[in-house]
Amino acid sequence: MKKVFVFLAGLLSIATFLTGCDAERVNQPIHPITSTKMNTTKKQGVSNINFSQVKLFNQHCGWAFTQKGDILRLERNTSTWFDVTPKELDPYEKQFSSVFFLNRSDAWIAVHENSISGLPLILYYTTDGGKRWTAQPFTQLLKYPSGNVYLKFLNSKIGYLININPGMGTFKAALYKTENGGVVWRFINQTNTTTLSKGIQPLPHVTESLPFGANPLFTTSNIGWLFGKARADYLLPNQTWLYLTNNGGQTWTHINLLPKPVSSHVAVEINWAESIDQSVLFIQTLRHIPTLDLISNTLYEKKNQGQTWHSLLLPSDSILYASFVSPTKGWILLNNGVLDQITAQQIITRTHIPHVQDVLGMHFLTSKTGYLVYAQIIKWTNTGGTTWTQLST
Repeated sequence: MKKVFVFLAGLLSIATFLTGCDAERVNQPIHPITSTKMNTTKKQGVSNINFSQVKLFNQHCGWAFTQKGDILRLERNTSTWFDVTPKELDPYEKQFSSVFFLNRSDAWIAVHENSISGLPLILYYTTDGGKRWTAQPFTQLLKYPSGNVYLKFLNSKIGYLININPGMGTFKAALYKTENGGVVWRFINQTNTTTLSKGIQPLPHVTESLPFGANPLFTTSNIGWLFGKARADYLLPNQTWLYLTNNGGQTWTHINLLPKPVSSHVAVEINWAESIDQSVLFIQTLRHIPTLDLISNTLYEKKNQGQTWHSLLLPSDSILYASFVSPTKGWILLNNGVLDQITAQQIITRTHIPHVQDVLGMHFLTSKTGYLVYAQIIKWTNTGGTTWTQLST
């Protein structure tokens, strides 16, 4: 079974690491009359938490999304999780499509709420750490109303929503953009289903439609990367499934990072990609040989907007998670529980993580601080991963 690869950049502002969880921004955007504001009834001392998604800013401050569909906040100096789920969602069956936590103040939830509004999608967002939420109907008709939805925000204003057709792997999707925090969205692009229906086609160098449906990674308002896994009958020899846009998703340029020569029987898809800053992109590849999938443990570092690439040599065992805080400083967690701290491609410390099969994510914030997410616990380190302490839940 293919592993999930997560690689979270750790370059946050210095203020993020100050003790406490005070809201960073309190000014409210202007909302149309169709939006609804609501308060949150805080429920202190939430127990029996089953984490699905966690984002911490320090060991006293963070967000969590649970498997039950609750939004939690780790509050200042309390080591206690509070339930800050919007009140309107409590009495109803929740069908969360996507949750995105930007900083200590701003967060968004995408919810299919047909039972409430009759609309295919409602966005809930907060700018004060979950004290108050605004319900905002999505201003566009989704191309695929029953499909998956993913949210990503670059800052409190600019964000993207990708709507992927269910059951189609990575081959049908639509891209939307907001520039006012999610109040108004505009359609950007979608996959060309006519081209896809023709069967296997060579990947064009430049395309005016989305090359395929996947969850794009935007590093600025205009620069973004589209990567994904190809369906078996779309795998092409000597091709990578990686595209770059410099105009916010309107056109995409194919990037081929494979060294030459490459066997004509090998095709490559991108398993995972993440950026540390605008100038660096790391990806991990999966190489296909007929009837055999080989995971390549090479991470590629982008240079010159994808024109040149530099491969990083990593441990030979299968990588479970990776997290870098700079182009040369990072941590690799292997399937056997070994955690390697790497500087300039040299292993400087090696420790063992117990129950590695239960780890849901690994995220380092600085060269010393980071956390591991398990289903029901979170572990924190102040020593660069050599020692870990369980946070209260």
